[in-house]
Amino acid sequence: MKQKTVGTLKISALLAVLEVEGPDTVRIKSGKDAGKEVAVLRLILGDEGGSISKLTAWREVAERWGGQHNTVAVKRGDVVLIESLCFVPLITHE
Repeated sequence: MKQKTVGTLKISALLAVLEVEGPDTVRIKSGKDAGKEVAVLRLILGDEGGSISKLTAWREVAERWGGQHNTVAVKRGDVVLIESLCFVPLITHE
C-alpha cells in the first residue's frame, strides 16, 4: 500500500478527545536544540462521522494542554475546537 501527500490544507474541526497520553518529557536527539528536554502530548481525536485522528503537541503547547502552568488539562471526553490546523491529507493506493 503506497501513500502520497497532496499538499496542505488549513482546517477547523470540532472533535472529541478519545485518549490522552502525557505530557511526557523527551530529550531532542539532533538539530539546534539537541540535548534539550521538551514536553510532548499525544491525543487521539474523533468526530461525529466516526473519523479518528492523532494529534501530537510539542513544547509549550503540550505543557499548556497538559495542565502545566496553572491551566486546565485536556482530558478524555472533552470536546475541543482546533482552528487553523495545517493538515496533510494522505492518499492511499493499493
